[in-house]
Amino acid sequence: MTSHKSLEEINKVINEIENCKGYKTSTEMLDASTNWLTILKECRDKYDTLTEEDFKKINFVFVIHYLNYSNMMFQHSVIDAYKSMIDVLLKITEKQKQNLDK
Repeated sequence: MTSHKSLEEINKVINEIENCKGYKTSTEMLDASTNWLTILKECRDKYDTLTEEDFKKINFVFVIHYLNYSNMMFQHSVIDAYKSMIDVLLKITEKQKQNLDK
């Protein structure tokens, strides 16, 4: 039996997908978010009559969303790490340049 998601959980994921800037970065991600929102909003609107098959679709959307979201957060962390490394290297380079100028 599929794990049933509460209406609250469905609304939370709808909100996350609608507000996540990462889904607006490419046509592919925008199309995916539109498809997922269509599925989730339809299920939300007929929540009281959902079947096991509907919950399978919901769970699939949840899994894909959280995998994509995790990937987006990882990419942001990597970018931030690169920025920090570049800042440190620039400071080291500037310091070495100052020492050479003396």
